[in-house]
Amino acid sequence: MKNTIFSRTAGVATALLFLATGRISEVWAQEKLPVVSVQAYDFKLPDQRRYVEFHFSCLAQKPVDATVLLFRTDGRADSLAYADRLLLVPPTTSGQPVPFVQKLSIAADTGNYRVSFQFRTDGDTSKPLEISGPVRVVPNRTAQAFLAQSLGASTPGSAFGRYGYQAVPLLSWGTPTLYEDAQKVSVYAESYGWKKGERGLVTLVLRDTQRKRDLLEFSTQRKFSQTENSDLVAQALQLGMDNLPTGLYSARVAFVASDGTERSSVDLPFYRIAPVDSTTTIAAGTVRNPLWWNEFGTQGVAWWISAHYPIADGAQRRQLEALLLQTNDTLLASWIEGFWERRAPLEPQAGFAFYRDRVVEVEREYATQALPGFATDRGRIYLQYGPPTLTEKRPFETDAYPYEMWQYNVLESPNAPYQINRIFVFANLTVGTKAYELLHSTALGEISNPRWQIVLQKRSYFTNDPDETGRNNRVNFGSRIGDNIIMGNGSGGR
Repeated sequence: MKNTIFSRTAGVATALLFLATGRISEVWAQEKLPVVSVQAYDFKLPDQRRYVEFHFSCLAQKPVDATVLLFRTDGRADSLAYADRLLLVPPTTSGQPVPFVQKLSIAADTGNYRVSFQFRTDGDTSKPLEISGPVRVVPNRTAQAFLAQSLGASTPGSAFGRYGYQAVPLLSWGTPTLYEDAQKVSVYAESYGWKKGERGLVTLVLRDTQRKRDLLEFSTQRKFSQTENSDLVAQALQLGMDNLPTGLYSARVAFVASDGTERSSVDLPFYRIAPVDSTTTIAAGTVRNPLWWNEFGTQGVAWWISAHYPIADGAQRRQLEALLLQTNDTLLASWIEGFWERRAPLEPQAGFAFYRDRVVEVEREYATQALPGFATDRGRIYLQYGPPTLTEKRPFETDAYPYEMWQYNVLESPNAPYQINRIFVFANLTVGTKAYELLHSTALGEISNPRWQIVLQKRSYFTNDPDETGRNNRVNFGSRIGDNIIMGNGSGGR
């Protein structure tokens, strides 16, 4: 059983599946604790051998026992290519859920694979949580890269050391997010096909995905020379993000030969949450207006401060996480008082009362036995963006899990960019409960899964093709699941 070094990072969200365009990177996760998402990257070694590197983003209170199965899917029947167990251990034992990241490398020839992970808390005898999905090792890959939460010089024995660099992957559930306190974009990249003595240039440029233009003011470059008897060049780059607005971006790393020819490039999408101003964090101290103590009812102040998570910005969310580790109700209540004095300065208690009524509504409609309403995906979306313009419910499907679609004409939220005509797809993958998970959305900063139709029908339809989305498959998706009012005849959320 493997046990490696872990690293903690901030900023936690859950997702079911995210498929990044332009690179082999698939993320799967489930809502229950432990929460685990997986990103897969195919790399080359200096001797030309291939391997798949899995990055596990974890949220857990106790060690997690994981079983890993990798199947080759090129033949008529799946063949087992790898099987092992590993232990994912949180870096602290505070009793609170802790986010951390770990990696696993598996040798794999070029071709198509299916990976299956089974997770459960170490010592638990209940049925494990399973995550599975397709992985492709590309025959002629010229480069590979990933976003990092930290970069530095490699140290002996480090689990994240590679070719002289210490590159800790960015913790990610869904679209990688860089929060207000992230001052730089950090990228680790490898390029292949270089001869000893060759010189080149590696560049990093940010691209505004919404406006489809390169931001040359956010760019950097570095010259390099291949001095090793290997075709592999490894580079670690960082780029400052001062004054970069909130939005969806792509970090494009490119390797250029000395004659100006671009040898390879990789695009890494991410969502940026920019600081609104330096005073968005709220000082916690004493409660200035004692009438606030009458607002919290029987749930208690800790429950209510957790209920503010959907409408808090990134910096405030991390404040909440830190405050909830304490047992001082006065600090918690003063934070809520300060939050509403900023959000509704004329009538802070009236602002809270309006939000409190919505939280009560969400608790009644969406709470499960395991989660309060505001912590469910439907509850969080409802509180963050308000009630949807249009709702389409499909609770009884003959060959698919129950699901719902929410459509918003306009998305307006203080902690998200203004958007028009956005869709959310929720699925009840457990059946028999109210635990609907966010499966796919067209909103910026939310989970995006082009394979949402396949996930809904995975009980009756399965494919090992990583590029199959089900959007144009009228044989398997020719019934109600392909004729949604909101999506428009199986458009796949385009």
